[in-house]
Amino acid sequence: PNDLEKIEIKMKEIIEKDEKTRREVWEREETKKHYGKLGEKYKVELVDMIPQERLDDYIKRGIIEIAPLAYMRGRTLDDAFVILDEAQNTTKNQMKMFLTRMGKKAKFMITGDPGQIDLPKLSLSGLKTANNILQKIEGIEIVYLDGSDVIRHKLVTSIIDAYNKNEDI
Repeated sequence: PNDLEKIEIKMKEIIEKDEKTRREVWEREETKKHYGKLGEKYKVELVDMIPQERLDDYIKRGIIEIAPLAYMRGRTLDDAFVILDEAQNTTKNQMKMFLTRMGKKAKFMITGDPGQIDLPKLSLSGLKTANNILQKIEGIEIVYLDGSDVIRHKLVTSIIDAYNKNEDI
């Protein structure tokens, strides 16, 4: 293997070891409580749709689970609606791992902005890769959003448009 391939092999080993360690840690109850606190961002969004008391009950009963991507390995998600947020920051292998967790009667929704990738330079975005190789598979639908879909402050649409027009700067 050339130097680039050696680096890729080493990075894969490090990521897999890290994911294994994370899965083992995830099984501990205190870790789930800690990550539950980190999942507050998503709980705040869900409260707009589900009353707080009911949401807390759903989380307590495991009807709704907020979990880091690393803890998906080895699971099969049956009868589930699963959202992978910020998918532009997944690697190709992480995206493949996530997509292959789909069990019977499951629906997966993946969100991400290919213009906001925070991966190391040598890493390919799992979102971009999946977009390229899966778009012709029956049953998979890819939806593209643009500035007109923004529901934040009215200036955000103008900011997005300005950055898109000046990508070379």
